[in-house]
Amino acid sequence: MEMIFRDRRQAGRALGRALGYYAGRSDVIVLALPRGGVPVGFEVARAVRAPLDVFLVRPLVISARGDVGRLGGATTAMVRGTLGFMVRRFEGYAGYELRGVGRVRMHGPVFGVRAWF
Repeated sequence: MEMIFRDRRQAGRALGRALGYYAGRSDVIVLALPRGGVPVGFEVARAVRAPLDVFLVRPLVISARGDVGRLGGATTAMVRGTLGFMVRRFEGYAGYELRGVGRVRMHGPVFGVRAWF
């Protein structure tokens, strides 16, 4: 069944009615995400008589990179995996890197800050 709502507040009221089972319970809190979730969360919190909190999140950045090549007669390889988070145009990240040239292997943690323009 498809439901179309006039706005997010109307959708929140409908969701609040559907969650009536939770009304008045002391172990319930409504978490709302910014960028559209706060009006819905406000209506749900009001319907179930629960406190409302805004849950701020940052997008995660997951990256993996690998290169294979030749340097003279030796094979070279590099593999890096990182996990980071964005704050405006800056990314803080941490990960692990493995490099090899021929039989020599170097590996260890990597971390830093990248600026995205």
